[in-house]
Amino acid sequence: MLLKKIDTLLLKSFIGPFFITFFIALFVFIMQFFWKYIDEMAGKGIELSIILELIFYLSATLVPMVLPLAILLASIITFGNLGEHYELVALKSAGVSLRRFLTPLFIFVVFLSFVAFYFSNTVLPAATLKYGTLLYSVRKQRPALNIQENVFYDELQGYTIKIAKKAPDNMTIYDVMIWDNSSGNIGKKTIIAQKGEMYSTPNDSFLVFNLYDGWQHEDLDKPPKKDEEKKHEHVRTYFNELQVVMDISGFGFEKKDEMFFKKSPKVQGISRLRTSLDTLNIKRSKIPLDLLSRIKPFYKNTDISEDTTVVDSSFLARLDMELINAIDHPKLFKEEVRKKSNESIKSIQGYVKWEKDQYSSNDRKQSRSLIYLYNKFSLAFSCIVFLLIGAPMGAIIRKGGLGLPMVVAIIFFMLFFIFDTTGRKLAEELVIHPFHGVWLAVYILFPIAIYLTYKASNDSQIYNLDSYIKTIKSLFKKLPFIKK
Repeated sequence: MLLKKIDTLLLKSFIGPFFITFFIALFVFIMQFFWKYIDEMAGKGIELSIILELIFYLSATLVPMVLPLAILLASIITFGNLGEHYELVALKSAGVSLRRFLTPLFIFVVFLSFVAFYFSNTVLPAATLKYGTLLYSVRKQRPALNIQENVFYDELQGYTIKIAKKAPDNMTIYDVMIWDNSSGNIGKKTIIAQKGEMYSTPNDSFLVFNLYDGWQHEDLDKPPKKDEEKKHEHVRTYFNELQVVMDISGFGFEKKDEMFFKKSPKVQGISRLRTSLDTLNIKRSKIPLDLLSRIKPFYKNTDISEDTTVVDSSFLARLDMELINAIDHPKLFKEEVRKKSNESIKSIQGYVKWEKDQYSSNDRKQSRSLIYLYNKFSLAFSCIVFLLIGAPMGAIIRKGGLGLPMVVAIIFFMLFFIFDTTGRKLAEELVIHPFHGVWLAVYILFPIAIYLTYKASNDSQIYNLDSYIKTIKSLFKKLPFIKK
């Protein structure tokens, strides 16, 4: 009964910091996204609903990064608080070991690991697809229509506009200059008006200028005569009223088709990834046969007689210089044979290089698919690793709150992020197998987690420098070439 109460107390102590740190970390990563893309999103007049939708999908894609960090920080805070208030000491004196005390939290995190695996296999691919499509649409969105006073506005394709003054109604304009480049002749056609009205059609497809009392200048693109090299023909037309209509349909938000992004391995679950890998393996097996079919025509047997005037290039790749010199034919014929032989050899080398590039491209695609496949499993296991790091560290440092635990959590998370990124890059460059690249961070941090758990279970001090110095000295003394 006592242990059940202790288990309940531990879970309650963990769940609160876990949710708090989860949403704090999620907020920080979302703000990092806006810092990165603020220049590409500002001034485009994007609706609030689109921004909120983008944040929602972004939050879902950040869960694999935020969840392990929240587990690490929450476990450090939980066990740090218990250690700071000597509750861990009291439990150990009552005969409850750290491993037994950690069991309910371990079971809870294992449950979270299964949830993380399900999330990364089903929810994450769909959210990544939605987020990638929406982000691409937002980034490709043209800036909002915002023509200001005394500023050259050139966001409208084919036009450059300058307005000296705008009335408070934001419709009446004065001293208007419009350079019409829609025909492709830049600077050839200019419209100047003293006054006008500017408004958009009800469906926001066109921008209309009603201009009054102005001139229209147009240079005639005709070559000048020899005796009139300094003269250029142009037409200058006065108007009382002129209407100019410009197409602004491209300024409306247009969401791209998701079908363009569905082939990426990051938006696929395990079943689709395996199907993609099978397809890549089939394509890879066909590469040698394809190469053979391409170069086989160059190795056919062809007879040459004294009367041969046109040499078939199909046999020339196997002719060397000695064979060419041995042929008793005129010099011109020898040069033709040598020329066509070199061309055939270059063609074969080109086919071999092209097939080699196909191999490399296929291997890189396979590596990327395997990375995202193995990552779904490594994410789940990394949650357990971070618990086994955070709980012993909290018991060792015996500090709660968000001070020292935050520093320790950031250090370990940075190590995890560095090793994980390095492993992925090495796998993408085909330096190591994708499995080892994805699990590289776990390979390094899991032994550290076991070591910290052992130290915390035995109340060993990991900050005692004297003990480490003593151990190093004892190792050196055992070496035969080190004198006392």
